[in-house]
Amino acid sequence: MFVKVGEDIPHPNTTNHHIRWINLFFLPEGEKFPLEIGYCTYDHHGESPEGPDKSTIYSEPVAIFVFKTEKSGTLLATAYCNIHGLWKSEAELKI
Repeated sequence: MFVKVGEDIPHPNTTNHHIRWINLFFLPEGEKFPLEIGYCTYDHHGESPEGPDKSTIYSEPVAIFVFKTEKSGTLLATAYCNIHGLWKSEAELKI
């Protein structure tokens, strides 16, 4: 499963405005609770001893999660923006 924040419009990725993490869950059809598939953190956003956005290293909010299942269900992705807070997206997985 490919997860990206800002598909239509790229999300800012600066010291002052960035995605900190993405988490993916799977809720199998007919089950009560979702299962965590994976969690990715994005730890570098241009910070350096010289100041904000002075580094040449920036994390990009993109992740690939690989898993097996024999059931259809709902994929639930959450992401945290340091300015706008928690975001959630859902997609159906049909087997």
